[in-house]
Amino acid sequence: MPEISMFYDIIIAMYWERKTEHHSAHFHEIYNEFDCKYSIPKLSIMEGSLPNKAHRMVISWAKKHIKDLHYAQLRI
Repeated sequence: MPEISMFYDIIIAMYWERKTEHHSAHFHEIYNEFDCKYSIPKLSIMEGSLPNKAHRMVISWAKKHIKDLHYAQLRI
């Protein structure tokens, strides 16, 4: 899975996924043993769990990069 950002041991990744009827724009967050899938543009957790502090940092990062995330997902 291609990493698009890394900070405080948090990895943000995005990868190509075939479009299906259940496909939605999202990115993945990996932090230690935690793995979450976040929706774009709502920035809500679709799957997984994450400690609150790490979740707040991911949301803060994503808000700053929402246009880039949305554009990247459209290009995939």
